Amino acid sequence: MAHRGSQSSIGFPKSNALYSSHQKRYSSSEVANAVAKDGFNAAGYMNRSKIMNELHEEHIQRKIEDRFMHEPGYAAMMHGHEPSKGARIDAVIAREEAELLARKKKETSHLPGKKM
Repeated sequence: MAHRGSQSSIGFPKSNALYSSHQKRYSSSEVANAVAKDGFNAAGYMNRSKIMNELHEEHIQRKIEDRFMHEPGYAAMMHGHEPSKGARIDAVIAREEAELLARKKKETSHLPGKKM
């Protein structure tokens, strides 16, 4: 059997591989018309207000996740339930510890060499 090389009929045809419609250049007026009609972003960058909205949403989501991690009873409140007795006790203890640490820091802040 003879070697046919580039004469193969399998795969993408060699002749007319690229048609004129495959690589069409559009004028700026055609792009402007398409933007006005379809509303897509031809410049290739994200809208500034959309970026700010996404950053704001991420910030809010981080705050919510932080409250879930560190605030006892927050998960129950978010689901429409009253926090459990243990969660309420944990919240009281956490508040008392925060007040105690703030008071200690205030009392010892004037001492030399004290790091806190």
